Amino acid sequence: VSLYNETAGRSIPPTPTVGMVGLLEDVSLAVPTAFSERSAVIVLGESPTGVSAGEYAGDGPFPNFDLASELRLAQLLRALARRRLLRSAQDVSDGGLALAVAECVLLGGAGATLHVSGAPEAALFWFVLFAEKSAFLLRCR
Repeated sequence: VSLYNETAGRSIPPTPTVGMVGLLEDVSLAVPTAFSERSAVIVLGESPTGVSAGEYAGDGPFPNFDLASELRLAQLLRALARRRLLRSAQDVSDGGLALAVAECVLLGGAGATLHVSGAPEAALFWFVLFAEKSAFLLRCR
């Protein structure tokens, strides 16, 4: 954690960072980030409850973290990868859905058109786009 960030005489909030390493014994099960062909886009995980402590609105309390829920999500993602049901996957935890889709599109050199069922009101729509929560954006076969 960097606790002494300052630039131009202005304090920057502490930035805790978690790095994780794992072992993928069968690299053929690796799921890329890039969008390629036409397929469904699905967001897995719990809906965000706020935009605090994120890139879009950095102030405020850190969102609640449910370890059991995160474990279930990780187990589901591994099962989908093992069954080779995913074309791509990208976490939504850094910049929200808007940035996740942009990263997938740019890496794949492909476009994306997303249709939101029951389109939310404008404020809620922006909240959903930029809220950062442990979730994954998936393109399924």
